Amino acid sequence: MASPTVTQNTSNYRSGSGSETYEDVPAQSGGRYVVVKAVVTNNGKAPIDLTCSYPIDIKVFNSSSQVYSPIENIYKIKDNPECNAQLQPGFESNMTWAFLVPAKSTIVGAAFSEVDFSAYKKTDPTIISFGAGL
Repeated sequence: MASPTVTQNTSNYRSGSGSETYEDVPAQSGGRYVVVKAVVTNNGKAPIDLTCSYPIDIKVFNSSSQVYSPIENIYKIKDNPECNAQLQPGFESNMTWAFLVPAKSTIVGAAFSEVDFSAYKKTDPTIISFGAGL
């Protein structure tokens, strides 16, 4: 989905502490966010850190084949796991990625792949089409 803002923890308190505050943070001038939500299941053999590590390489791309990475500090996005929260094998977690893209860019899909550091390899990406684009 496209959005002019992303809801982020803007306090110095840990998410879920009860003392944190969330604000809708606007995209920089000339930009907007593309937000991708998913449920991630750890089918691996070891815990993974979804927000401060690199177990999932995810990008979105536009109709001109330009590629965009997620914004920094995705652990600050509301309802994302905390940094260093370990998703144990056999469990799942909701996850949200936000990408800052030019306002006039047509985002047509996302590509994601698993990164396996134990074998030092990255799997072939899975491509998800957004149809006519966002």
